[in-house]
Amino acid sequence: MKPSRHYTHLFAILCLLLWLGGCKKAELHFGIKNHSEITLTGENTLYLCSDRNSNNQLICNRKSIGEWEKFFIHFLQNGKVTLQASDHSYVAVADDREGYLFAGYPESENNVVFKIIASSSGGIILQDYKDNYVGLDTNNNALKADKVNRANAAIFSLQEFPAKKFSHFSFNQLLPLIFGLILLFVSLVTFQYQEKKSLSILLLLLGGFSVRLFMGLLNPHLNLWDEQFHALVAKNMIDHPLSPMLYKNPVLAYDETSWVTGHVWLHKQPLFLWQMALSMKFFGVNVFALRLPSLIMSTLVILFIYRIGELSLSKKAGFFGALLFALSNFVLEISSGAIHTDHNDIAFLFYVTASIWAWTEYESSKLPRKRHFLILIGLFSGCAILVKWLTGLLVFSGWGLSILLLKERRVEWVLYRDFLAGIIVAAFVFLPWQIYILHTFPTVSQYEFALNAKHLFNVIEGHGGDFWWHFDVAKEIYGVNFLLLLVSIYIFFISLKNGVFKTAFVSYIVVIYLFFGFVATKMIAFTFCVSFLLYLAFGATVEKFLKIIILNPEYLSKKIHKVIYTTLVLGILSGFNLDIEKIQENHTAWKKDSNSLLIKRLSTTPDIQNLAEKFGVTSDHVVFNCAPDDNIPVMFFNEITAAYGHIPDFNTYLDLKQKGHKIAIFDHGELPSHLMTDKDVIKIPSYWTGR
Repeated sequence: MKPSRHYTHLFAILCLLLWLGGCKKAELHFGIKNHSEITLTGENTLYLCSDRNSNNQLICNRKSIGEWEKFFIHFLQNGKVTLQASDHSYVAVADDREGYLFAGYPESENNVVFKIIASSSGGIILQDYKDNYVGLDTNNNALKADKVNRANAAIFSLQEFPAKKFSHFSFNQLLPLIFGLILLFVSLVTFQYQEKKSLSILLLLLGGFSVRLFMGLLNPHLNLWDEQFHALVAKNMIDHPLSPMLYKNPVLAYDETSWVTGHVWLHKQPLFLWQMALSMKFFGVNVFALRLPSLIMSTLVILFIYRIGELSLSKKAGFFGALLFALSNFVLEISSGAIHTDHNDIAFLFYVTASIWAWTEYESSKLPRKRHFLILIGLFSGCAILVKWLTGLLVFSGWGLSILLLKERRVEWVLYRDFLAGIIVAAFVFLPWQIYILHTFPTVSQYEFALNAKHLFNVIEGHGGDFWWHFDVAKEIYGVNFLLLLVSIYIFFISLKNGVFKTAFVSYIVVIYLFFGFVATKMIAFTFCVSFLLYLAFGATVEKFLKIIILNPEYLSKKIHKVIYTTLVLGILSGFNLDIEKIQENHTAWKKDSNSLLIKRLSTTPDIQNLAEKFGVTSDHVVFNCAPDDNIPVMFFNEITAAYGHIPDFNTYLDLKQKGHKIAIFDHGELPSHLMTDKDVIKIPSYWTGR
């Protein structure tokens, strides 16, 4: 072997090791995962607790671990952390109490931020926001930030509770996951051993859907925030598809431009809501039916990734990228509605990917098939706009640049004609709805169009960040930091078959990251629409590594290639990409107390379902005094007029009675007399207080 080839192979090994190493290690700080449940032990060998008998003061005096000895640690930038007690309140330095540390503070206070420093003994030292070191009061072992010298600081041992994998999943819940992983393994084996790949791809799709089914069935409640609003609007669209509504019958005064309390709901484009409404029309109004379109679309993206990879890279790169996407934790979470913007972003990813798949087919086809794919480009792009507005035109950016930047294409007038035709088809898809809502709902539609533009220059609803924000959160989506992602993008670039694909595909990634880098409002899924290309980049990286190292006869015998191939690829692709422990932490009672949102939703959802059967609540009733944020689920799970989170005053009560509305109210033991004495008012036991 030539020396230069040795260097190439060595470089490939180092790149992949860095890439894979960064997947796990980037998430660890002092050997602890971010957001973990921890204990802190002092030099006196006793556990730190938030003593609720002493106003949540932090005292290092416990011999065993109970609820009060548990904390949650959140690693910030520059070595800073915040700590939450088991009641989810924040630990802070109480300046008005001589600098002692107490829990019970909100996250917004400056004094909840500490700096964590490694000590030479292997423990940690805490420094407060004023750069004072935390020590132990010799009288009662209480924590106090009053040490100027580091030598006087208290040293703590930081430990994470060991994970109990699968311990909070039932066997029935795990069945789709187990079945899906088996299918994916068989898909990988058949892909290696069979010449025809159709069976492998079918098994890949079935396995990917089964894993998504596992996620979609985990939690029977509506997720806060976005999913529950999307769910209620979609439910109301079953009977009124051209009139998106949150409150179908707003009996009280409301802000018509509010997307959380309003009537007409144009906060998002309607296509994904129509899909959810259609699913619930056929399968009933329930949580699984509303998630089903996202599970299906997310599965079909697997097929698009494979086909795009096959046309632009190779079958292997397409398969590996598709398998990685099939097992992506972030994709599974957002498909199940657990991440903000949820089903909206899955539908947007689907249609953007479909439009770029159609363009890839268009570039790889000859007449007359070329015309068919040209129509599909415009159709899918128009649908993408009907999900998430003008970013749905993404396919035309890379396509257009491939015409302008490549000399041989710049003089082909037919390319300009087809490009314009694609835009015209897209316009025929998305423009009618925009004209319709401007005419039918002028105030709300104009407000929402203005709000969309406002995202460019203003931070909306606190979702801000600097230019590098999306680069920093890439590891939350893909499991690697952006620098390691760049290695894969480079390998992807040099592996693409021709200059057209090189120009277009890299342009799509650059355009999205630059655009949303400059946009003032930031949300984690804004760049998610090009994730299919980044998974193809991962696929190209895995293929390159296998080709140069594992499947190279100069290193390993051909007799063991296939065995190593199957084992290694499945281990690499699923080992760092599918994190069952993280899914368990996000979707089960593990590491949570009774105050967590998940536990509240799991325990209270059965109480707000079927109010008609339980208490005689009918479609004529207005339900009041719902628990915080539960008014939307109450309307989703029940056929009622409306639901609100407050108690109606006497005038509101009289007004509703005079208009013929019936009233039902959750009774928490403090209802006013005009409601308590009215026998026609249905009193529902308040599930959140146990009454």
